[in-house]
Amino acid sequence: VPTEGSCPAGFERDPHSRQCVDVDECAQRIDQCDRVTQRCVNTNGSYECENEQRPEPQQQCPPGYRPRQGGCEDVNECLEGRHRCLPDKEQCVNVPGAYRCQQMTVTPPPAARTCPTGRRFDPATGSCQGDCYFELDFFKPSADMLLKQRC
Repeated sequence: VPTEGSCPAGFERDPHSRQCVDVDECAQRIDQCDRVTQRCVNTNGSYECENEQRPEPQQQCPPGYRPRQGGCEDVNECLEGRHRCLPDKEQCVNVPGAYRCQQMTVTPPPAARTCPTGRRFDPATGSCQGDCYFELDFFKPSADMLLKQRC
């Protein structure tokens, strides 16, 4: 940077050091940037006007929705894998603002519907489940009794 004579454009002489120093056009507000849509960035010997990145106001959406194009759209938790349905037993069904887990219906083969003694067929799983027990049901004091099976 020259020390004698005039300084190049964008520079001025420092009165103390007599050196040519950069003019900060932004700090001195002598730039030509648009104050609303741009910001001034000082460079060595000049300045640049950069467009402001003004974020759009964030739309407030209720749970289960997200901002989109100035409104709110439903989040599809099923497609995005954001549900807690049981794999192989429940199917995720998207509903506005939420989801629900619907039990899958399994049609078992006819042979599977017969369960061993003490077990019962569970259509939800397509298999024999649980233990059954026998309950004595006295309905007369004369020791007559009825045997009931409960599962």
